[in-house]
Amino acid sequence: MYIVRYSEIGLKGTKARERMEQLLVRNISKGLGELSVEATIKRGFGRIYITGETDSDRAADVLSRTMGVKNYSRAIHSRFTRLEDITSKAVELWADKVNGKSFAVRARRTGQHDFSSRDIMRAVGDAVYPYAGRVNLVNPDVEINVEVRENSAYYFGEYSPGPGGLPLGSEGKLVALVSGGIDSPVAAWSVMKRGCPTDLIFCSLAHPVDTRDFLIAAKALNDNWGHGYDPKIHIINGSKLVGELTDRSKFKLANITFKRILYLLAERIAKKSKAHGIVTGESLGQVSSQTPESLHATSHNLEVPVMRPMLGFDKDDIVALSRKIGTFPESSKGEFCSLFAAHPITRPTISELEEDMKNFDFLEHLIGNDTVIRGSEIADFLSSLGESDVEASEVPMNSIVVDLRSKDKYEQWHFPGAVNMDLQAVDQLFSSRDGNTYIFYCMKGLQSAYAASRARAMGTTAYFISEDKLRKKVEA
Repeated sequence: MYIVRYSEIGLKGTKARERMEQLLVRNISKGLGELSVEATIKRGFGRIYITGETDSDRAADVLSRTMGVKNYSRAIHSRFTRLEDITSKAVELWADKVNGKSFAVRARRTGQHDFSSRDIMRAVGDAVYPYAGRVNLVNPDVEINVEVRENSAYYFGEYSPGPGGLPLGSEGKLVALVSGGIDSPVAAWSVMKRGCPTDLIFCSLAHPVDTRDFLIAAKALNDNWGHGYDPKIHIINGSKLVGELTDRSKFKLANITFKRILYLLAERIAKKSKAHGIVTGESLGQVSSQTPESLHATSHNLEVPVMRPMLGFDKDDIVALSRKIGTFPESSKGEFCSLFAAHPITRPTISELEEDMKNFDFLEHLIGNDTVIRGSEIADFLSSLGESDVEASEVPMNSIVVDLRSKDKYEQWHFPGAVNMDLQAVDQLFSSRDGNTYIFYCMKGLQSAYAASRARAMGTTAYFISEDKLRKKVEA
């Protein structure tokens, strides 16, 4: 069996505590069901008890990923009538395990008894000591835990951590702007941990390449941590944005304007879905659109609050958490601002942004290109996209290689024979449909992925590759 413990739920009032305990039981049950673990779940005061098919590690796997679980223990349960029954059971369970090792006894007790927790520790310690090497209360080789509740005793060796927080579904609904990168999935996870059912919004700039990266992150988030809620996943075709925002004559603050557009999209979806906030992965000062000035301008006059759980986190901390929760991407195709500005703006004013936004008149068009699936449908949707063949592993013979980086980067190093071109001029290559094969590359991959996707949409054979991969091929 397992004993499951929670933390903050126990601090709530009677009604809130009852509701949250029921939610936690429901979410655990759903998670166990997803792994076909047959179990019975019962609530006790401050504890949840799981019996049934609990010998495998599958139950522990679910508990380690259920929001609201502080920690849990695999335990042995027995009933007793006197303290000697407890000590006898402890000897039966631990005599062999403490042989030649140091040990310590920890005990907790609730209910009416003629002995205290200290009495339990002393009695069990005295009974087990003849079989052990020595006592070590600070750093024992073996820890004996006994938890007594009324006339039941639970014996276990360790506390295994859960994620903590509150049960998913216990707080208000949110929407999260999520990419296939590092920060935003962690931000979504953070508010899910606080009990908020969270729908995800993704704006694709280079479909299907970046869509696939996003869905991989969303699937890990939903499959690993989402039992208890089946979120809506909004996938918006934002490819039109690239062509518009790279027009320097219309948009002076393209990277900031793009973020403002994302906020407006999220606000519209939040209102429609009755969500109470917009979650982003922004970390103060990390990139150009995340300075205090940028955040002030982009969120100005929004009617739905923007929540930024990563705001004070260092990048290393976010990366570590991303790895821990299973959303860290295998590769990064770069930040969106690299698409829109060679020298991104970091200190925009609200009036400057408003001038840019006067040139943006197709919000309804973007909303109209909103594909909506459920979290439970991500795997099927990924399959429908097929395997990606847009990213090249080699440079085909007689292909035209296009370098989309800045001119100074091109002059420092470029692939032999590559031509340097601005992203805005790429469409001119495809107008004649000359039958050539094109290979695009940039620093990370996002610009070149967009260019290749755009070329294919116009009937041209095209691939993308990152600068790093090309360098390795040249050096090999």
